[in-house]
Amino acid sequence: MRNLWLALLIGFAGIAGCYANPVFIAEVDGRQVSLVDSGAAVSPDGRYAYWGSADGWIVKSDLQNRSQIARVHIGKLVGAPSVSSDGRWVLAVDSRSRGLKLLDADLQPVLGYPAPQSPAKGAACIPVARDAPARKSFVIGCAGSPDLWEISYDPNAGPIFDGLVHDYRNGEAISRPGFLGIRRTLLDIPMDDLFLESGSPYVLGLARLKDDSVEVVNLDIRRRVAPLALSGQPHPGAAVAFQSKGTRMIAMPHGTKAVVSVIDIQTWRTTRVLNTPAPGVLLWSHPSSAYIWVSTPVDSAGKSTLTFVDKNTLAYAGATQELTGTVDHVTFSHAGKYAVVRLSGRDNLRRVYDAHTLLQVASVPIDP
Repeated sequence: MRNLWLALLIGFAGIAGCYANPVFIAEVDGRQVSLVDSGAAVSPDGRYAYWGSADGWIVKSDLQNRSQIARVHIGKLVGAPSVSSDGRWVLAVDSRSRGLKLLDADLQPVLGYPAPQSPAKGAACIPVARDAPARKSFVIGCAGSPDLWEISYDPNAGPIFDGLVHDYRNGEAISRPGFLGIRRTLLDIPMDDLFLESGSPYVLGLARLKDDSVEVVNLDIRRRVAPLALSGQPHPGAAVAFQSKGTRMIAMPHGTKAVVSVIDIQTWRTTRVLNTPAPGVLLWSHPSSAYIWVSTPVDSAGKSTLTFVDKNTLAYAGATQELTGTVDHVTFSHAGKYAVVRLSGRDNLRRVYDAHTLLQVASVPIDP
């Protein structure tokens, strides 16, 4: 390994468990493999990171010892793999077969799943997987498929009954094992750009064939429960959930409208609309942070800023100084004390902020 800047950053700034989209080069069979710059999937204890390469390698690294300890080739990878909340499972997408590969924590293959089919084109789409820690499952969606999948990694998961069953206790249908099985929610229209509300059965997704409406699906009852009347190309995949004066809220940016919609998940009504300097902002937060971090798009001079929204007042509470380049990503340390801001541009910097005082504490240039 040559360029594990993540471990160097942890040592430099004392940020145990801070995982910000790194540039990483691994040695595989005597050659260097460039791993995707879309972040690492990290084990729940913060010890191990799982990286993906564009040519299909997944590499497991030990962040404490700064060493590569396992690798496997699965085909052609898309993005970083997903790691289960219990640390036992790794789920990766193979864009060549358009299927999913389930591995154990040591990267040993366990199961393969085909991709959901797209009835409109009669072909498989490339799935996107998200971990749902509260449900002990992975949730999988496809842009071209009305199938929403849930794969439970809970050994005590209940059986899966497909189709309509009046009373499964009477043996009216044949069941399949719930553990590592596919539980399907068949929607009336495809949706993607998924957002999972932590601690609840709800999934939000964008229905592109339905005037870009946002649909709310309850995974427990396996059906849609509410549509959200939002205009301006809402972006549920970039939403953040947070507590505001005891109420659970979701803040969602828009792609073509310069606003952020704040939604009460008890009523699924928009309670506040925050104006932004331009459309296409991105949002980040952490449960221990008092703020939602909002990026502003880069201006004609190549400058951008991060602004901060107070979660209780839902008002802007400050901003960073002008930053050179686009804010690509903000990643928080495990406990939320620090935030690492990734800037794209000539300087290719990572800036480290104290997430409570909002003051910059370090600036780390990264040589790709």
